[in-house]
Amino acid sequence: GQVAALTSDQLNAMASDDLQALTTAQVRALTSAQLSQLSSDQVALMATDDIAAISTGQITHLSTDAIAALTSDQAKALGTAAINALTSEQITAIETTDLAAMSSAQLSKLSNTKVAQLTSDQVAALTTGQLTSLSSGQVAALTSAQLNALTSDQLPSLSSAQVRAITTAQLAALSTTQVEGLSTAQVAALTTGQVAALTSDQLNAMASDDLQALTTAQVRALTSAQLSKLSSDQVALMATDDIAALSTGQITHLSTDAIAALTTDQLSALSSATLNAMTSSQIQAFTIDQIGSLPY
Repeated sequence: GQVAALTSDQLNAMASDDLQALTTAQVRALTSAQLSQLSSDQVALMATDDIAAISTGQITHLSTDAIAALTSDQAKALGTAAINALTSEQITAIETTDLAAMSSAQLSKLSNTKVAQLTSDQVAALTTGQLTSLSSGQVAALTSAQLNALTSDQLPSLSSAQVRAITTAQLAALSTTQVEGLSTAQVAALTTGQVAALTSDQLNAMASDDLQALTTAQVRALTSAQLSKLSSDQVALMATDDIAALSTGQITHLSTDAIAALTTDQLSALSSATLNAMTSSQIQAFTIDQIGSLPY
């Protein structure tokens, strides 16, 4: 009762030692008006136990300056309920170093709404351990800007389940550099819908190992626009099973350069129906060695 009766001026006049002497019960007694007037210096001096004692109803009354002033130890002391109670302005006020200091358990309990409120800089500051702790729902909640902010160290740490949770809109936001940085396991984990959503630039940016990691189902999902943009080098690197998986409707969209780049093993893997579906321009692109290796 006495703590709650203190005026904001009286609370602000407290020496740092006195403020640190407050018990958790006394901190829980602080009113919204008192909390809103706490300075950033005062908040930074509070004991971690006192910070942890702040209720969900109280935390929303701390100023953004006070939130930004939290130390890494204080940030680690926040309960998941308290973090989820933060306003969007408070969420974005959390220092990147404080966010990176939070445990994976804390971040894994963030609501999808709170995850989406993180700034791009905050997302880029997450450790790989924190990132891998996010649920599929949390990953799907990331905005395109947040996903685009993931670094070359962060993106390869995503699990197959997390990769599959990425929406086609999010996937389209990835830079060609990010796509190039995907691991073969991640590429193989992409759904057929995700593969079909890749832009031609993204597909062309794939490393040779990643391209070879495509499954036959993923190859069958490639669109005519994607196939027409595949380079001759990329086509020549594709597994024979993947080439064999191309439908009669797909084969016609390969460029003549891509056709000329097919290896004898790849040509041998094509069905007679696929060969017969080729255009006259594609047939004319065959080299002498290719013609000699035709199985039909």
